[in-house]
Amino acid sequence: MNIKPDQNLAKDTKQKTGVSFAASLEFRNIHHEYNGKETLQGINLTVEPGEVLCLLGPSGSGKTTLLRIAAGIETQSQGSLFLNGQEICSPKSSLPPEKRGIGLMFQDFALFPHMTLLENAKFGLTALSSSQAKDQALLALKRVGLENYADAYPHLLSGGEQQRAALARAIAPRPAVLLMDEPFSGLDSRLKDTIRSDTLSILREARATSIVVTHDAEEAMQMADRIALLRDGKLVQVGTGRELYEQPNDLFTASFFSDLNVLHGRVKNGQVETALGQFDAKRFNDGTKLDVALRHSGITVAKGQGDLVARVVTRRFMGRLEQLRLAIPGSEELISASIRVGHLAANATDIELKIDKRDVFLFESQS
Repeated sequence: MNIKPDQNLAKDTKQKTGVSFAASLEFRNIHHEYNGKETLQGINLTVEPGEVLCLLGPSGSGKTTLLRIAAGIETQSQGSLFLNGQEICSPKSSLPPEKRGIGLMFQDFALFPHMTLLENAKFGLTALSSSQAKDQALLALKRVGLENYADAYPHLLSGGEQQRAALARAIAPRPAVLLMDEPFSGLDSRLKDTIRSDTLSILREARATSIVVTHDAEEAMQMADRIALLRDGKLVQVGTGRELYEQPNDLFTASFFSDLNVLHGRVKNGQVETALGQFDAKRFNDGTKLDVALRHSGITVAKGQGDLVARVVTRRFMGRLEQLRLAIPGSEELISASIRVGHLAANATDIELKIDKRDVFLFESQS
């Protein structure tokens, strides 16, 4: 009963998913502890009505914990949660999860195996009559392309179809806020882009405020209006994908969005000298130790007008790109570069490189 992988969920239908009343959600000074260890440290974050915000970060950064606090299945040790300016959760009192108007889509989809897709989609519609709940559930299944499989059971579906069914169940009650925990992590890589794009279309149409947890920076940039980057329970930087990519606050943020070469230097006369060249560092005091980060993609092969010379140590074909490992004068460590296939002769060894200074970032060294 599988649906073809290339079927487009976002195709026009006669009926559209019911529009939600999007709400703002504010985390105010949220702290959380687990076994005596602080897992969230003073999170202040507001998600605007109708916004898609991605919580991004490595494993253990606190993303899922923050999501569970919003859903009401985890309690913070300090701080409050506000929905449309009204406090719904504090360490002393908490609105029950079912009364918050907040939907949660789990990473493993959490479909009830003994229920049909229709029954799964109806599960949260307890405030409606049986006929109204059925109509609303069928509408949600129709929106994700599964209306013809309403009587099927979850075990008969592929991973992608189960993801769609879980999304239908999440949007059926028309939540003011929809929370999604790594919703695409279990999908085949060939399907992931299509499912992600179609899911975003559904979220836009439903107009629900959405928070999506992911550890994939590219996925966050494709989906989010804004990204909140977390590390060790702290909020590192919040902004659009472009802002975090082009204007990272620190080395951690820069390295999360790009593969980097990192060299070290000290400011002298407003400049920092490295094996990759000299860079303007006037915003730092003389004597300051800096980490100088250069994106792999910021290095190109030049002919006759290169910024520096290098010797090719290894090269690996990656499809449209080649990954080079290069030895350069003045550096004991090899430098990595990603270049377009065909830009370097197959037998090339000694080459010239050009550095795109837009791909160079200077950060005060923390070591």
